[in-house]
Amino acid sequence: MLAAELCFRWGIADVEGWLNSVDSRVMNFWLAVDAVSPIGDEWRRTAEIKQLLSQLFGIIAATNGAKVETPSVDDCMPPQYLRAPAVTPVVDKTPITPEQEFAALGASLGFRVGG
Repeated sequence: MLAAELCFRWGIADVEGWLNSVDSRVMNFWLAVDAVSPIGDEWRRTAEIKQLLSQLFGIIAATNGAKVETPSVDDCMPPQYLRAPAVTPVVDKTPITPEQEFAALGASLGFRVGG
């Protein structure tokens, strides 16, 4: 199935011919890539469907007085899915004057500002 997906994406009509011509190391590479981040995004679509069904069951449960927590799409992904690490933005709360802000902007663009 992976070979068919790759051929479809690359515009190769003869899947069997491509499979016979490709080195096994190349196919092993793409199998490894697919194991971590599926080509064709089947995991994501399946997880979205699972999450929508969970929402539906939560609504049904709520009408019967039960409270059900709905999982996120990432929670519905298989265990081997590599989740992006949570990133907390660092915000500098130090007050800055408009002149300092302008100087920082100019410096980031490669201009020499000031003295």
